[in-house]
Amino acid sequence: MDTLIKEKVDSFFIPYVTPFLFTSFQHNIISIKKDSEIQDFCNRELGQSILYINKDRNIGDLPDDIMKIIRSYLFKEYISCKCIKFYWYTEYMNILSTYETEDRFDIMWYSTNPKNTRWARKRLLVTQALKKTLGLRLGYKESDLISPYLGLKYSRVI
Repeated sequence: MDTLIKEKVDSFFIPYVTPFLFTSFQHNIISIKKDSEIQDFCNRELGQSILYINKDRNIGDLPDDIMKIIRSYLFKEYISCKCIKFYWYTEYMNILSTYETEDRFDIMWYSTNPKNTRWARKRLLVTQALKKTLGLRLGYKESDLISPYLGLKYSRVI
């Protein structure tokens, strides 16, 4: 996804996860848009069907310089509902992985203080549960979690 499309998708919905107290998170996973809303957004904001079909066509025999300028504003790839959902999934996973790394470090570093490790262990369990909830909320099965762009597979969390 190029930056223009990411900005438009982020204006539609931004994944949000922040720590709350010591062992929980505030998040907007429950507010993830439905497939029909995502498809409407693609048709309305990204104009995929028009831009994708007409990007190579020279309408009205315009000069090549003008056509290059016009093509520079067109999207380079077709963005589907699945791509947008995977983008959100990746954003959530990056945020949750940061907290997971912190908690694993706390468990290792503060192993002599049971109070600190107890909080880290509880939050680590909550992080794992959020990852599973996220996958289910986005309608993923294990085979769906392969990125066509990054080659990553998140099946270890579902």
